Amino acid sequence: MVRWDMFGRALGAGIAGILAGCGVAPGGHATAPGAGAAPQGPGATPSAQAAPSTAAAPSAPAVSTSGKPVGRPCGELGCLAFATPQAAFAKALSASPRVIALGEAHAQKDAPRVKSTTRRFAEELLPGLEGRVTDLVIELLTTNGSCGAAVERNVAERQKPVTEPQSASNQNQYITLGAVAKKLGIAPHTLVPECEELRAVTQAGEGDIDRMLVLIADATVRETEKLFASGDPKRAIVLYGGALHNDLAPRAGRERWSYGPRLSQRAAGRYVEIDLVVPEFVRPTPSWQGLPWYAAFEALPPGAETILYEPSPSSYVLIFPRSARAEPAAKAP
Repeated sequence: MVRWDMFGRALGAGIAGILAGCGVAPGGHATAPGAGAAPQGPGATPSAQAAPSTAAAPSAPAVSTSGKPVGRPCGELGCLAFATPQAAFAKALSASPRVIALGEAHAQKDAPRVKSTTRRFAEELLPGLEGRVTDLVIELLTTNGSCGAAVERNVAERQKPVTEPQSASNQNQYITLGAVAKKLGIAPHTLVPECEELRAVTQAGEGDIDRMLVLIADATVRETEKLFASGDPKRAIVLYGGALHNDLAPRAGRERWSYGPRLSQRAAGRYVEIDLVVPEFVRPTPSWQGLPWYAAFEALPPGAETILYEPSPSSYVLIFPRSARAEPAAKAP
């Protein structure tokens, strides 16, 4: 495994060795990578242009007799509204999971200029896990150079249709996320594919994206299994990447793209899937509209609360509050 400090130095020096990550576009179409919203999962990209709703605006969250804020019921799919993302996140973790599998929709080049999902997690949610989490596995593929430069270049080239639409800052934000974790005493880890897996991608022809999605899921399971063997069973492991790989109930035909069922079994059910959603990223497209929480989300008016859906047991969608001010979307090159 590549040591994190060595990887960080390599990135700073501009050394090739980062193969990035790969996912799918909203709805699970393998056309735009790395971030992807997962079918039946929370990693969607909400749209600032969504039609306004006439529904009543959310009121302030209720407060329990203990003085702690609790979620206010706000609709279907177990919808709860919270005053802060931290409170919603705490609710999703209330069963004390051993594996916290977080999914995002990776920022795209033409997305509204608001704080990315990765930054929000690093700045707003990760600090609350200090002392409760031992490790953070990030969906960032790195290599140790043993597979041959030609193979690595080939894989990187095949990822371009997926990575080119993404924001150029995505990889750096993942590196920053690892650095933040390290300062909190949480050990960050990247994914190091086996040479055989990389060669399978290069030999897959039109199925190369499918092979890459399988590779990411398999590499995540491998890395997490190592941490299970050596870690503290009383503390959790966090997995962070595209909102396709963490699905507990992946769509038929896409089972191998997800590590969810395998790691849930390994954790004896102590597994929680949480998709993190920046509402300004969600768009009224068929892909997003096909997600189980989209209709309920669209019915809610914009507000300052954090919304938490639970479409199925141990599967959550956390929607951050809208930014106070969003700059116009950057034009695609």
